Amino acid sequence: MVDDYTGIRIAKEIGFDAYDLFPGRELVVKDAKFFRETFAKTSMLPSALTLVGSALTDFNIPVRKSTLEWINGQMQIAGDIGCEMIVLALGGYEWEGKEIKPELQWGWAVENVRELGDRAKDNGMKVAIEMNPYQLYIVHSLDTVLKFVREVDNPSVGVNADVSHMHLSKDPPERLKELGSRIIHVHLSDNNGIVHGDLPPGRGTAPLRDYLRVLKEMGFDGTATIELEFSPDPERIREWVKESYDVTAGMMKELGVR
Repeated sequence: MVDDYTGIRIAKEIGFDAYDLFPGRELVVKDAKFFRETFAKTSMLPSALTLVGSALTDFNIPVRKSTLEWINGQMQIAGDIGCEMIVLALGGYEWEGKEIKPELQWGWAVENVRELGDRAKDNGMKVAIEMNPYQLYIVHSLDTVLKFVREVDNPSVGVNADVSHMHLSKDPPERLKELGSRIIHVHLSDNNGIVHGDLPPGRGTAPLRDYLRVLKEMGFDGTATIELEFSPDPERIREWVKESYDVTAGMMKELGVR
């Protein structure tokens, strides 16, 4: 485990250009100054802040409202840091979708994300919706995330194309083209095609080179970040991250996408 400053510094030393924040705690106003200075000192670009908004679809109205306000507050701090967007993970259908009609929770998610899109525009930011390949997750496949952003219908709301998750949901690389310009952020990692893993690229079976090739064909010009699970050996976290960087940088060089 390393502190925020050390983590960003090590990422720069390894070779990364940009950095996504997922601090595992609530950001407070004074954090903006710390992270701005840290990114300036390390010559790193802050790309996005990742947030989990499961309670945006809670059946309690006050919980949904307070979650919306919390996300908006975190987004404002992320904007002060210099992030371009938030990457937002939604929740799943409660009680297996049996006691609350799934269409109700879907509607609450659409309504709240549309509101976040309006607020993001006011902050000069965007909201990237992340697909997660779990059976009862609200946006669990390319089809569902595409349907979702179409219904939100807000120019400040796009898609985080997590290609590892696409691999798990059996969405092949060519399907990225269906998302088109809605893709505003990309997550890269690997898995065995069966179990969610967020492994270093090259350790699983995801056709990452093909996903990158299709993104190039589409003219994607945004940030692609490596999203990893915790290292099985925390004492060797630097090696875990460097391996991920080296393999990914090699593929990018080969394809001419960096």
